[in-house]
Amino acid sequence: MRVRNFSFFDYYKVKLTFIRSVLATNPSDPNILDTHIIQRQRKLILEHGTLKKEINKYLDQIQISVERGDEEIDNLISRLEDITGYVLSDDERKLAIAGKLESLKETFKELDIKGTTVFFWDKEKNLPAIGDHMILGFLKAAAEAIGRSVKQKNGVMIASKVFTQSCINQYVRCEERFLAFDKDIKREEDNTSHFFTRSLRVMTPKGPRVSLAKSEMVEEGASIDFVLKVMNGSPVLQEHLETLFAYGELSGIGQWRNSGWGQFSYQLSKISE
Repeated sequence: MRVRNFSFFDYYKVKLTFIRSVLATNPSDPNILDTHIIQRQRKLILEHGTLKKEINKYLDQIQISVERGDEEIDNLISRLEDITGYVLSDDERKLAIAGKLESLKETFKELDIKGTTVFFWDKEKNLPAIGDHMILGFLKAAAEAIGRSVKQKNGVMIASKVFTQSCINQYVRCEERFLAFDKDIKREEDNTSHFFTRSLRVMTPKGPRVSLAKSEMVEEGASIDFVLKVMNGSPVLQEHLETLFAYGELSGIGQWRNSGWGQFSYQLSKISE
């Protein structure tokens, strides 16, 4: 049983109920284990520091340990096992997490999954899941948007210190690392994944190109439950959390969230000792 430190943290029970379907964000690439986004971010920061604008957004992120990165890959592998129909042995799983299982990479090269995104997978509940970073990412995006629009009574624009990315980074965390939905992904009649497909227009050195992207989806009506902990004495109060989560009806979580996918309503209540 998890021991909570009420002398140092305030705890809040949160339930998000999705009013629009959620699209998965984890890339399912044949070389996913070699090109995991955590390693790409680290490499960019180490190579370029603060000199390149395109990597500045990573510099204010919460540092991710090697163990946490391995845990994310482990949960992703659980989903990939389901797609391939092959369950890895303990030794194969260790090799896969280390990016050294060539047979797994070869299997994915044979599948039509380029440009496909999938969910993490909770093996115990046999349900799709998201990482806690998606909640923190939402809160930081909401804080930035709200911080730019909050007004004082006299109409002067202000940016409250609560509504900033750095404030969320310093004082707020999810208690759980992986948050399972209460419903399965959408499936076809043969029980395989149903993928939401859309075209993406990108600019390349050879000019504009259009490609197809596919994502697993969890349909509207699904929900996730988790506990948020906030440092005692910090400027982040319950009323601020309620304001942040209310922003979920405008911009949600997951792929295409800025287009309305993954929008949600929320319930939030403080947990007493």
